[in-house]
Amino acid sequence: MSTLVKYYLAQYLEDPFQREPKNIGVIISGEDQKFARFFGEISPGKVDRKRLYIFAYPEVYIQWIEYWRKQIGCLDSSKKGVHFQLVVGGHAFCEEGTNLSEVLENLFTRFVSKLGEGSK
Repeated sequence: MSTLVKYYLAQYLEDPFQREPKNIGVIISGEDQKFARFFGEISPGKVDRKRLYIFAYPEVYIQWIEYWRKQIGCLDSSKKGVHFQLVVGGHAFCEEGTNLSEVLENLFTRFVSKLGEGSK
């Protein structure tokens, strides 16, 4: 039997006037667990700074990751900043025998992992 889980997309808006967000992270929420993965992370909360060249202000991005990791227990997609926002992405199925972190990795690969490829 599969379980339906909710996921959120963390987005970066380089130019708030153009309103062209880039997906930079995924947060997934199951019945009693929440997991997150953000662009540039090697492991939860540990960032490879060399990959952050795509951001005008990498230190702000790192602070943003820290903020959302602290807020993961009380997700609210109405919280938005000028350059970062969290939006409801939808729902995904978590098949029996599959853990939530595997679903997170699949969503991250689908929506985020190619960010920064071919640019610099």
